Amino acid sequence: MSAKRKLIIIGAAVLVILAAGFAVTRLLAVSYNNRGLDLAEKNKTADAIKLFDKSIRLNPRFSAAFANRGMARSKQGDFSGAMRDLDKAVSLDPEDPNPLNERGLLHYRERNFKLAIRDFNKAIKLNPDVAILYANRGAAFADKGDFSRASKDFSAALKNDRNCPEAFYFRGLSELKTRNYESAAMDFKKVIELNPKNTDALVGLGNTFLAKNDPYNAIIYFCEAIQIDAKKAAAYAGRGIAYSRKKIYGAAIDDFTQSIAYNPSDAVAYMNRGVTYSITGKNDSALADFSSAIRLNPNFQWAFFARGNAYARMKNNSRAIEDFNMFIQLSQNPADRLKAEQRIRELSKSSF
Repeated sequence: MSAKRKLIIIGAAVLVILAAGFAVTRLLAVSYNNRGLDLAEKNKTADAIKLFDKSIRLNPRFSAAFANRGMARSKQGDFSGAMRDLDKAVSLDPEDPNPLNERGLLHYRERNFKLAIRDFNKAIKLNPDVAILYANRGAAFADKGDFSRASKDFSAALKNDRNCPEAFYFRGLSELKTRNYESAAMDFKKVIELNPKNTDALVGLGNTFLAKNDPYNAIIYFCEAIQIDAKKAAAYAGRGIAYSRKKIYGAAIDDFTQSIAYNPSDAVAYMNRGVTYSITGKNDSALADFSSAIRLNPNFQWAFFARGNAYARMKNNSRAIEDFNMFIQLSQNPADRLKAEQRIRELSKSSF
């Protein structure tokens, strides 16, 4: 055998070995990704992320691993990390509707409805038969205030899957926003019929009864949600409002405190606890909570109004006037601005 032929055979053998090694690496990446999915389903999110990391190191172009790590990071509250991963997954495989849907949900959570709808549109174009995609887009339209298009999307979702819980749930939220309380309650109950442990639907029912000024029945559903998930922040927040309306202020403050413990970024929970502290005469605690609500949401106009009243009760008129002026800048409602202007006039007179 000639030396040249030997070199060709050796070269071919090396290529075969390299190809085999590459195939093994890709298989290992898939294995780590699948094991990560198993752990994620068991709520072992941190361990799942470690396996997704290994999968990505082995195959830096594995879009599914980026998407799965993005979802896991979102579950941990690392939303910026989740967005980076989902952006990467979409760039690696723009024809996969799943990372587009997940990125849309992340935009939806951040209340960037325009970008959320854009991602849901692309996902639906790629896979027009998946009910949940229409349900998610419908939720974005509803929160944007476009209830007509939201309704069409919920109908499309239920046409594709008449038992789509997300469609019933988001339609229930939409009906709640438009004060169609009976329809909202029916949709939330349908979700619970499909899944009796769906705490989001139980909270939705509780909020529906709150909107109907029925705190007694609201408390029943919030309690059911807490029995299923003892860390359900929204259930504690809702039950706190119900207790406050029943003038059980101590229990209300306890529930708002629990809600904040499980979701410390909820400005509304701080606001509601602050209002309850104000009712019970604890002005210092109220002031601290209103300030926390403003820190979390600098455009929270009613927190400025409430803090202005707290400062006024404490005879700190200058700070109160500052807050009422900030409320006037933020408010879009002329009648509400007039209320703040009236408070400023009253405080200005009492300062002399």
